[in-house]
Amino acid sequence: MCPLCDLHKPVRDKNKKLDIWVEEAAFVLDGEDYRDLIPIVVEHEITEAWVDIMRNKERGKRWKNRTGRGDSHRIALLSEFALAHELGLADRYMVLIYKWAEKLYPSQRRAFIRENEDAYELARMMMEE
Repeated sequence: MCPLCDLHKPVRDKNKKLDIWVEEAAFVLDGEDYRDLIPIVVEHEITEAWVDIMRNKERGKRWKNRTGRGDSHRIALLSEFALAHELGLADRYMVLIYKWAEKLYPSQRRAFIRENEDAYELARMMMEE
């Protein structure tokens, strides 16, 4: 799970509707406005929710215990960085990732940066093919 999930997260209600909540203020840092990157974060949340829904249908109630959710997150990371590269915003998005990482504890920071750098690079290689 993203250590910054309070900045952006899906909210599911009893009617099986998915709302994605985004804290716009989290996209304005050090006087720089990164709100143009919100669609990339939303892409992550949509993809992660979609993978969860598909797996829930496939696996049944066992999935509700949230086992194996890391796969959904990794797929969503790849999807968000593919979109960032497609839009020409991947480098700018990484600047935002590094700024967000500064707010984390060192152990969380390293893991957060590493998973995002890996997704950035993998998506870049996929886009080149």
